[in-house]
Amino acid sequence: MSPAELERYLAAHRRTVDRALRQILKTPKGRPAKLGEAMRYAVLGPGKRLRPVLTLAAAELVGGADVAANAVPFGCALDRVQAEAEKALRALSAETAAISVKSA
Repeated sequence: MSPAELERYLAAHRRTVDRALRQILKTPKGRPAKLGEAMRYAVLGPGKRLRPVLTLAAAELVGGADVAANAVPFGCALDRVQAEAEKALRALSAETAAISVKSA
């Protein structure tokens, strides 16, 4: 696969993941619109979506396009878990730094 083909492949799968994330993050009926806006802002920021794209590629490899289509929600979940883990680590790091400053 050439670099140009790889970029097209990754871009197509990123679009698939972004569409799925937007669908998942529709504001539920009876919930404040601001809640949906905040969720979409947190989730749909710029990113390469590499983990979900790799998930789809692995599913394609073992089971073809049909299996990959069914793996989209799992790939989206991986993306979100990873993003939330990064946030938690940053918060923990900031808290640890604050404690260090207080005790010095």
